[in-house]
Amino acid sequence: MKKSLFKIIILEEGNARKKSVEAFDNLQAASLYVQGRWEGPEYIDCSEEFHTDYCTYQLVGFTLKDIGVMGVADGCRTYVFHDTPEIYTVYYRGPGDGISNVRTQNWAGLDQASAEADFKRNFPYNSVCPIPLDPDGMNDQRAAWAEQAIRTFEEATGCDREDALRDLLTNLRHWCDRNGIDYAHESARAETNYQSDTTPIQ
Repeated sequence: MKKSLFKIIILEEGNARKKSVEAFDNLQAASLYVQGRWEGPEYIDCSEEFHTDYCTYQLVGFTLKDIGVMGVADGCRTYVFHDTPEIYTVYYRGPGDGISNVRTQNWAGLDQASAEADFKRNFPYNSVCPIPLDPDGMNDQRAAWAEQAIRTFEEATGCDREDALRDLLTNLRHWCDRNGIDYAHESARAETNYQSDTTPIQ
């Protein structure tokens, strides 16, 4: 029996936490499966995992970087699927509306770089920009740890995804006030760490 190269582990949310596996013979089939369950770039946990309101999907044998391009625009994550060498489905946020939108555009005859350049010209508020460098290869994992913290906070407070980070940072400041910790100082230290995490190692 031929062994499938690409798999997706599906973990259902809830107390039962049911687990199942989908297997694919090629990357295109795996990509189509992901696209059929996609709810937007804000649901990306790391390059090997994304979730919906009902399930978490773990990618085995490939990552989101293999089937599309991840970027950041106006402080929001963007994602462009490689449907075919000529068609790209773009999930993006409109300027200031906070709503995920979908647009499929056919750039017939253009390579990926040219298609992305055309996307930047046509959607200036949502240009696909590279995620900062990851010199030690750990930033996806760091983001996944942060995702766990955000999810725990959402469950504890009942806030939604749009407000979770803001509310968590606000509450951390209250926590610092009550525990003798200088929030501004720790924020500056965090910025230093971030710059170190995204600066090439000399």
